[in-house]
Amino acid sequence: MNTNNETAAAVIVPVFGTLLLPNTTIQLRNLSQDDVDRIRDESFIAGLVQAEHTKDHWSAADFHPYGIRCEITSIEYTKKGTSVWAKALERVKIEHVVEGRFPACAYTIQPESDDLPARSTQDMLEYMRSIVRDMAQAFRGGEAIVARAEEIASINELIVYVAQYMPLTQSERYDLLRTDSLKERALSFIDLLLRQKEVVAINLEMNEKFTEQANKTYREQALRRHIEALQKELAETTGESEDDPNDWRSRVLSARLPHDIEQALLDDVAKLEQELAAVKALGVAEALAGTWGAVRRAQQLGFQVRGDYGLGVYNSQTMKELKRLGLQKNVVLLILKVGLPAGFQGVVFSLSNVVIQSSINSFGSTAIIAGSAASANIDGFVYVAMNAFYQTDLTFTSQNYGAGECRRVDRSLILCQLYSLIFGLVLGNLAVFFGHPLASVYAPGEEEVIAHAMLRLKYVCSLYCLCGVMDVM
Repeated sequence: MNTNNETAAAVIVPVFGTLLLPNTTIQLRNLSQDDVDRIRDESFIAGLVQAEHTKDHWSAADFHPYGIRCEITSIEYTKKGTSVWAKALERVKIEHVVEGRFPACAYTIQPESDDLPARSTQDMLEYMRSIVRDMAQAFRGGEAIVARAEEIASINELIVYVAQYMPLTQSERYDLLRTDSLKERALSFIDLLLRQKEVVAINLEMNEKFTEQANKTYREQALRRHIEALQKELAETTGESEDDPNDWRSRVLSARLPHDIEQALLDDVAKLEQELAAVKALGVAEALAGTWGAVRRAQQLGFQVRGDYGLGVYNSQTMKELKRLGLQKNVVLLILKVGLPAGFQGVVFSLSNVVIQSSINSFGSTAIIAGSAASANIDGFVYVAMNAFYQTDLTFTSQNYGAGECRRVDRSLILCQLYSLIFGLVLGNLAVFFGHPLASVYAPGEEEVIAHAMLRLKYVCSLYCLCGVMDVM
């Protein structure tokens, strides 16, 4: 083997779309027989190319400066071509490229820095596995990926295995190869994993919303057909007089129903007419119809009818009503006045979480990362308790404000503020007081992780009640 300062020469095999790291196994697909013959009996350099293409002439500009020295372990012949399995031995720096259809190069070995102690290596591996487990839950067959990841005991091997399921760019693959510090490489890959985890979560949420919207559209179409059938049955489009007060009675009598059912329906019609006539005498001009059966009678008695008519989606009648009302400027401005600040607040929270997580990762300590994650899970229970009063106040405020009961709005705000303050103060400080045994659940026997978790709990949970007060406000 060459030392770090010695220069050697070898054949270059262009590689695209594969992550190359030392002490791993790689597969080179669809090689020509000439390529296989050149590298069969000697080591070769797997060189990352700048862009994917097929060329008959390769030059130095086509390759990234760093590559991997490899040796063939097995050759597989298929109908699609020849695949080669090779052991990636060590990083090299490509010094000079002999151009041509079958390029070669001079290189010097660039050993990586194994700057992770055994304990930190295990912590880093477990943290990466936990992220893989979280993402794999969303996919069919993810159990097999998790099972294989659990068996891998090398950081480089785990990175290469997981990377094949991630949409990494060629420059991101090269940055991982170029990094000579094992710790820095692992932290960089964790950042890529966390970013991919967020992308997966967003895609799942969008898919769920799309499915929900598709189901809603199907329900609307089915209900629209049902409405049309009801309209036809009720003769709303036959040109019959809508002012005939005996219309419903004649329909009931002509249906030839059993006597008890017929009498019950006639009684209901009479009762409805009496109630509508009574309220009309009081000066009421509009009626809120909860069912289709009430629409005709209300219209016959001269009421303007509003409502969703017992349907959970917008139907033809409500759409006509919305079209008649149109957009009301004061209502739109009120919605924007409340909605835009709430939206910007959510953006700020998301950005702050990204900054906080990046700052924690910058320490480069798996104990700090694990401690922060453990304490975040603990304080999450406190937040849920306080957030319950925020949701309660939100419901009471919207209902009572709509009813014009502003006095009740003030009272619900005061009570929810008080309850949120009490629960946040009590539960937050209980979380601090019992922080050591609680953190031990997430990191049993790891005192360094528990210490960092306790530090975060003291700063966050001691006055976590202020977060609850802010939410309710």
